[in-house]
This record gives sequence, C-alpha cells and structure tokens, in this order.
Amino acid sequence: MRKYIYISFLLFGTLIVSCSPNNVQLNEEIGKYFDSAGVKGTFALFDNGTGDFTIYNLNRYKDSAYSPASTFKVVHSLIALETGVVSDEKMSIQLDSVVTMETAFKKSIVPYYQEVARRIGKDTMQFWLDSLQYGNHSIGERYYAILVR
Repeated sequence: MRKYIYISFLLFGTLIVSCSPNNVQLNEEIGKYFDSAGVKGTFALFDNGTGDFTIYNLNRYKDSAYSPASTFKVVHSLIALETGVVSDEKMSIQLDSVVTMETAFKKSIVPYYQEVARRIGKDTMQFWLDSLQYGNHSIGERYYAILVR
C-alpha cells in the first residue's frame, strides 16, 4: 500500500512539474514584414523542441475565420512528403510543363498542388490536418473542390 501511495505522489509531482507556465511569446516586431508588404496577417511558430510558441497579431490568430491562403502550401508540402505522394523537392509532375515541388513552392504553382491534393486524397488530407491540429481542421467541400479542380 505504501508503494502505491509513493507512486501516486511521484505521478502527481510529475504532473505538477509538467504543467509549465504559458510559453506563448508575442512578437510585434514581426509586424514590420507585414507592413512593408502592405498586408494584414498573423504569424505563429511552434518550436516542437522547446515548446515555445511565437505569435504576431494574436487577435487575428485566434480568429479562425481567415483562410490560410498561400501559406497552406507549407502544410500541403509536408503532408505530400510525409505520405510519400511526393518523394522529395526535386520530384516533378507533368503539367503543361514539367514542374518540381521546389519550383511549385517558390512560385505558388496552383495546378501542381491541385494534382498533389488529388494524389493525397481527401481522407488522408483530413487525417493529417486533424493530426497536426491545423487551423480549424476543416477542409470544407467547397475548398477541396477548388483545390483538386
């Protein structure tokens, strides 16, 4: 019985220690990049190694009504690489011309990402958005139809 009490205290202590203070760091300095481009937006970066979360424009970040727009290609690319749909940044897909992921990423070539989305498939894409806890986790029928058009 004493052993179980000790283990209970040990587990409780570990739980208390692991509940660290909020690691969110607001960084308004990042706003200069948005200002120089003449756009409004938000930026969030989670450091998986340290647990630090850096955010610019917290109020906009908390409002999930905004579309990720072109920044979704980052997550889209990672999902494509993780699932093996795209083997590496040099993998090409034949469109009107041969396009590599590297080029598609740099130039935001939508047809490349549409083809990648078709190859990933809606269910797999949804699995990864849920797993990553990306945005509101919703692909949306209308958005997916546009994505794979």
